This record gives sequence, C-alpha cells and structure tokens, in this order.
Amino acid sequence: GGELIRLLAFSHRLVECSFSSPLLFNEQAMVHLHICEYQTDLAKHMMLEAWRLIEALPALQRDEIRTLGHSDGDLLMAVLYEAHGGTHRPWHIPRGAPTCEVPLPRALQGVQLTRPSGGTPQVSEKEQEWHNARLAGARHWQAEVDGALTGTSISLERVAELVQSGARMLGVDGSVLLVTSSPAADGLPSAALAPAQSVSEDDGSDACDAALFRLVGLAVQERASRRWCQQHTVALNSPQPLDVMRKALAAAETLMLPLNEVESLRSRLAECERWLASASKIQDALCDLREVQDLHRDAEALRLQAPEVTALRNRVAACKRWMVRVHSDLLRRTSSRGRPSTKLTESEAQGLIDEISELRVRVDEVDMVKARLHEASEWKVAVGAALSVTSGIDSNAMTDMSRLLAQGEELNLALDDMAALETRVAANTAWVLSLIHI
Repeated sequence: GGELIRLLAFSHRLVECSFSSPLLFNEQAMVHLHICEYQTDLAKHMMLEAWRLIEALPALQRDEIRTLGHSDGDLLMAVLYEAHGGTHRPWHIPRGAPTCEVPLPRALQGVQLTRPSGGTPQVSEKEQEWHNARLAGARHWQAEVDGALTGTSISLERVAELVQSGARMLGVDGSVLLVTSSPAADGLPSAALAPAQSVSEDDGSDACDAALFRLVGLAVQERASRRWCQQHTVALNSPQPLDVMRKALAAAETLMLPLNEVESLRSRLAECERWLASASKIQDALCDLREVQDLHRDAEALRLQAPEVTALRNRVAACKRWMVRVHSDLLRRTSSRGRPSTKLTESEAQGLIDEISELRVRVDEVDMVKARLHEASEWKVAVGAALSVTSGIDSNAMTDMSRLLAQGEELNLALDDMAALETRVAANTAWVLSLIHI
C-alpha cells in the first residue's frame, strides 16, 4: 500500500532512477522491505547507509562497474544483498538477477549495515531535502492536474502526459505506478480526482507526498481507461450496432476519469438513436432525394450498423443508378446517330417513372421524363399527320418532315414512326435532287 509506494519512491530518488530493470529493482526493494520486517523507516535507513558507502567509493571503481553494464541501482541492491547475507543466506532474488552478478569492490564485500538505535533522522533529512527541491514542481503539477480535470472531459493521451510529467517531477520511474493494480486499492483513484488542497488535508502529508499518491491514483485510472479503450476499440472505431455501444458505455461506468473517448461514444450513441428516429419517418414516406442522401451521409459519419442503415444505403445506391441511367440514356438531347447503345422505348421510359416512384424519392428528373414522353406523344401525332399525306406534297410539307425528323432524334427515344419518317424524308430529298438534274 502507501508505505510500499513511499519506499519505492525513496529508492528511485536515491539512485536517480538508474537501474537496468526497474521492475526487478522494485522486486528487490520489496524483498528488502520484507527482510526488514516491513519497517519502512528501517528499510529506508539501510538503503541510505548502503548508498553512502557507494558514494564513498573512488570514482574509478564506480566507473569500472558501470563499464561492465551495471547501473547505480544494480550496485545498491548488490550491497543490500551482501548486507543481508549474500550467498550464505539466499535473499530470494530470481536466478540470474543483475544484483547477483555485480562484482562488489573489496570495500563493500561482507559489508554490515547497522540498525538505528533510535529514530532515523538521516532519512528524514534526506526526504526533506528532496521535498524542498520538488515543492514548487509538486504544486505546479497539482495545479496542472486540477486544471485538466476541471473540464467536462479529458483525453487518454492528456492523462498519460500528466502521469509522465508527474513521475519526472517527483523523480520516480513509472514502474512505481504499477505497484497498485486494483482500481479501488487504498482509495488512490478517487484521490487522483480530488482537488489538490483537499487531498493534502485529508492525507495529512506534505505536498510532495500528496502529489505522489495523486500520481499513483491517476496512473491507476489511466491504466483502467486504457484497458477499456483497448477492449472496446471496435465500438470506438468501426461501425457497430447500438447494443455494442451500450455495452461499452456500461463498462465505462467503473471509470472515474471523464474520458473524451467515453463522452464521444455517449454522444455518438445519442446521435445514432436520433438518426434511427429520423430514418423511421422517411422509411416508407415520399421525400426529396437530398433528404435521403443527407441522412445516409449522417449514418456513415456515425458509423452505425443497423438494418435501417443498410436499407437506406441500398435506397441511395438505387437512386444513384436511376439518375445515371435517366441522364445517360434519355435526358441527354444530343443526336443518337452512330451511338452503339440502344435507345429507351416509351415503355422503358415509363418504367423509369414507376421505378423512382417505388423508391419513394422526389427528383426533378421525373418531371423531365414525363415532359419527354408528352413531347413524344405530340410528336407521334404530328408525324402521323405528315405521313398520311401521300400526294400534293409541297416544300413546306417536306420542311416540316425534316423538322420532325430532327425533333425525333432529339427526343432520344426508340419511336416506331422514326423509320417511316426517315424513309419519307430520304425519298423527298431524292425527288428534289432528281428535279435539279432535269
């Protein structure tokens, strides 16, 4: 709990976070505490005494040890290992641990560390020294955390930044923050969320101690929040049904931090529910194409997976195909001569109207198709009248037939009378040419 965290912080500051493996260093520090019968002050005192012996070594000897790849933390644990009996009384350190392999200088071999007869003033003095050096930084960091948690939500990245900056400011390695694994342990997570002043008063410790425990609590919540994000990454980043989003939000109820990711998912769920309500209103109703397209665009942006989305997606795709066909096969008024594609019949054009009617979508092109069919109906009447005249054809009649032929081509429909009209216009043209040559 709290005493273990204080001991680890003490040991990290002592060696300035210089160790080959922070996790192994922490494990060895915990074994040291166990051998000291969980008397934290005694464990700190022996660490400080061992460290001063190391500091008293000639610089050349310490450099030789570093050259072999051993850090100051490794050397500290090797001295404690020696003081606790070394190879004659195993210290339950894992086989192959770095501290077992550090070659101790002769001055540290068989070292004996004395137990204090009274208090541990040297430990208190050392801790006060650290406290004074970090007091301003601790208060600044506490204020920074207060400011970050004052808003309605905070990103996971921002929480991680606060954890990292707090560890640097307090002079501890992040591995200290892994000691407390239970989200509810020691009330640390709730302490992380409380304003700095109330934490200090409730905890009864100095600003650095309060900052340390707030840091650990914040780290506990950061890990819990990161696990939640990892477990529910599908709900956060890909199209999912409402049930998946609701389950993810239910799991987030245990989180104490107001995460942006949670608030974003909660907002997305609410928008999805509103979207479904809107979709149900137009599902079987006649509506503008723009309304259908906008609703479909909203569904894609919300990454919602639902039958209504699939139905709307299919509806929009069918409308798109309809628009492409009606413009390319009918409404384009260019001449169709030489085009390999087959023109639509009047029946097929009417089928386009029926098709868009089944899609329950209002588009301007429907009126255009109707107008085209009406033009075709009037054209057929005019062509029928023109073709019914078989004698006494004058130049005006021939001009009208040529005009009707051009109009028929612009209609871009497969009209039954077109062939007969083309034949008559060709015959008229041939007759006129024959007169010229007489």
